[in-house]
Amino acid sequence: MGLLSNEISKDKVQIGDHIYTYRMMHLYSHHGIYVGNDTVIHYIGADVVGKSESKSRCGKCGHQPSPNLEGLLKTCLNCFLDGHRLFRFEYEVSSTNLVIQHHGTCSTRSCDKPEVVVERAWELLNNGFGNYDLFENNCECFAFYCKTGKPMSLQATFAKSAGKVATKGINLNNGLPNPLRVAKNCVKLVWKPKLEMYIKDKYLANQPHNST
Repeated sequence: MGLLSNEISKDKVQIGDHIYTYRMMHLYSHHGIYVGNDTVIHYIGADVVGKSESKSRCGKCGHQPSPNLEGLLKTCLNCFLDGHRLFRFEYEVSSTNLVIQHHGTCSTRSCDKPEVVVERAWELLNNGFGNYDLFENNCECFAFYCKTGKPMSLQATFAKSAGKVATKGINLNNGLPNPLRVAKNCVKLVWKPKLEMYIKDKYLANQPHNST
């Protein structure tokens, strides 16, 4: 993995890879599992901002983007990327890399063999993955589950923690905050979510893998 980026070219993607691409100028990342033959299985919610506007049907995979689409999808890689760059989620990274890297890009947890990952993805495509929830059951949860047998979204963990810190900081400030308070809140806004993300990831890293 790169020090600051997990970007890969399309010819480097491998069967069973957990891949992602950014939406809305890196506001969030969209995740999926590459299952081979230029095919990605991924999970979308109807209420997610930054989704593709309605377009004509893809001549290769038959996918027709629409803001109303919801659930697990099977599309070609280009439809998954929607014009954005391709990245690979990395597993078994060091604790240092987990903290340095952007949230939702890597994990210290080990992952299962590609054939197990792909089997899970196809099974879920056929049987479903529950109701979509932006924080608790999203596209990253789906891809992470396929790779490890445990659902988790580190970008959601980070976002929820950052939101709590920001809200708490606003409530504590009466009038205009002084520069020291602003600096302190900025540090909290970055490092407290990172700490919560790290704790959650390390906890799951120590959990046994599911057999299926």
